[in-house]
Amino acid sequence: MPEYIYNLLKEAGWHKDRVLDIEDTLAILESEGFTVFQSVRDFLYSFNGLEFEFGERGSTDNVSFNVKETIEGISTGWVLKEYSSRVKKELCLIGRAFGGYMVLCMDSEGQVYAGYDQQLFFFGESWVEALSVIVLRKKARKID
Repeated sequence: MPEYIYNLLKEAGWHKDRVLDIEDTLAILESEGFTVFQSVRDFLYSFNGLEFEFGERGSTDNVSFNVKETIEGISTGWVLKEYSSRVKKELCLIGRAFGGYMVLCMDSEGQVYAGYDQQLFFFGESWVEALSVIVLRKKARKID
């Protein structure tokens, strides 16, 4: 993991041994119709609720892994139907980025996708790759 990202996560309260009680979050996801894969559980045990900003002064963005707040602010149908059908596999919501405009989703293998309305992108094979795409502004692959 790039040191810059590690430091952002650490400042937000994350550490490698962080383990949270995520039962309420799992119940919310399941009540919305999401399948909560083991990859999602493993991710949320460590990252649920984390929020941080990144970038230069005057040009900052943010990432939030607060699933409850993310669900309250979106139509989950986009993820459950539109995005999942386009990647041909089920996706589960894990958070949002870029001022809340992009929702972050994970599949059963831990791959991360991001969507905004009709736009959908592959952000990485893992959460580490996805954070590199987000924070370091690396190019993501657009999914038609």
